[in-house]
Amino acid sequence: MKSFFDSLKKSCYLQGVITVLLGLVLIIFPSGSVKFVCIALGVGLVVSGAVDIIGYFSNADRTFFQSALFTGILYLGLGIWMLVNPGFFLSLFQIVLGVFIVIHGAADCQQAFSLKRVGYDSWQPALVIGVLTIGLGAFIVLNPFGATVAMTVFFGVVLLFDGVSDLWIASRISKLSK
Repeated sequence: MKSFFDSLKKSCYLQGVITVLLGLVLIIFPSGSVKFVCIALGVGLVVSGAVDIIGYFSNADRTFFQSALFTGILYLGLGIWMLVNPGFFLSLFQIVLGVFIVIHGAADCQQAFSLKRVGYDSWQPALVIGVLTIGLGAFIVLNPFGATVAMTVFFGVVLLFDGVSDLWIASRISKLSK
């Protein structure tokens, strides 16, 4: 069981760090970062998807990995598509990023319920984080900004929130595994 939690913790930390770094790039370099971030997001999605898929198949107890196969395949496919057609995704950047964040928030909610199922008493903050992440992602999809720079900075803030929330969830999993 300890190796299961170690694998889950590593996956959450990796996803959190990647998301935080992408968020910081968008905040610090909003004007020139959209194409770079589109390609970096594609790479991040490929890595994240591969980690989820490997995590799903490498653990016999899939309590925490129930959504990992689905999100892993989705992230891997979307990442490859972004790398093959970055120009197409530049035109759809807002929708793609918003959908990515909504999916990630849904996975965070699933992990919160998994924490509840294994008896972790403080699972509610993880659920709140997941619901907030879904809401922020939906806001990005449904409310376009007039200025690209403002939109890019907002995306960065949302990604930063999502990454920090992943790191927090990973720290809860780390406490649970001890």
